Amino acid sequence: MPEDPDVPEPLRKLLAILYQNNDRRTAELRASGRKFAHYTTAENALNILSGRSLWLRNAAVMNDHSEIEHGRGILDRLLAIEAPLGRDFFGALDAVHDGISNTIRGRYYQEAHSARDLTYMTSLCEHDADDWLGQLSMWRAYGGARASVALVFNPEVIFDPSVHLNVSASPVHYGDDASVAAELADLIAGLRADPEAIAAVDPWMVAHVVSGALHYALLSIKHRGFREEREWRILARADELPPNGPVKREVKSIGGIPQLVHVLPLHGHGSPLPCNEVQFHHGMEADEVMFLPQFSWDRLIDRIIVGPSLFPETVKAAIEEQLKLDGVNRWDQLVELSEIPLRV
Repeated sequence: MPEDPDVPEPLRKLLAILYQNNDRRTAELRASGRKFAHYTTAENALNILSGRSLWLRNAAVMNDHSEIEHGRGILDRLLAIEAPLGRDFFGALDAVHDGISNTIRGRYYQEAHSARDLTYMTSLCEHDADDWLGQLSMWRAYGGARASVALVFNPEVIFDPSVHLNVSASPVHYGDDASVAAELADLIAGLRADPEAIAAVDPWMVAHVVSGALHYALLSIKHRGFREEREWRILARADELPPNGPVKREVKSIGGIPQLVHVLPLHGHGSPLPCNEVQFHHGMEADEVMFLPQFSWDRLIDRIIVGPSLFPETVKAAIEEQLKLDGVNRWDQLVELSEIPLRV
């Protein structure tokens, strides 16, 4: 997890143990120079650019909601009372705060039961720095006769600890019981090696962050057959998003299905939204709009790739015009066409 100066040092040490896999994957990503790509329809890409926001959709309407059942099934088996890893994991916590495992188990199973309803997310894929083609599997998912686009983001902005939006970036773990068990064994070893990291944190906070880590782990486990996607998920829990915070609840129709979404603001690029548009979208005055210079398009967007479609040049021209209207530097250099041919 990015080092947030607002997090007390004792809690930071415990979080480093709980999220050691996230920290390792983040370091690997930064060292590789890879970017993040968000694959979507051309229509939605234009909505993101013109609306200056990214929509987090409920996990229940994600492309394959059975993914959550896959992760929950693995963790339920590994963390069962009679399972060796379950005994070791909760035993390491009980050895410091006696009986805390009962609280954590209760929270975890309650949240696991309602994970789909509680969680809102969007997906990003790791993207090689020299890749101007995009992933064929993703173009097939969003493309064909329907135009598709990959918005390629610079990861440093996403991991910026100065941005407080109550959302988390979590790498997907592609695997089965054995591979998840190996990750859990590393976590247990970390807890046993540093019991002071647990003792220095109030029990109620330990229960909160441990059950939260298990919740995000459940949502970040995927079948190994999808490994080529190299997916990360931007996750938010509805019960942890303050009503007056920067991430707003809105009702949208997506693919003909009306649904609740949480709107992640990207208001850091160009002139503020007109007052009437702000009120319509967010119910606030223009001077209350969350302005995040870290999210300026010039800093956030590395490139935009238009996927195989019937009218790629038309899509490219429309996106460039939107970037130009927003005053984005290099608006005429950011958008390229994927050279992968269209198959219909």
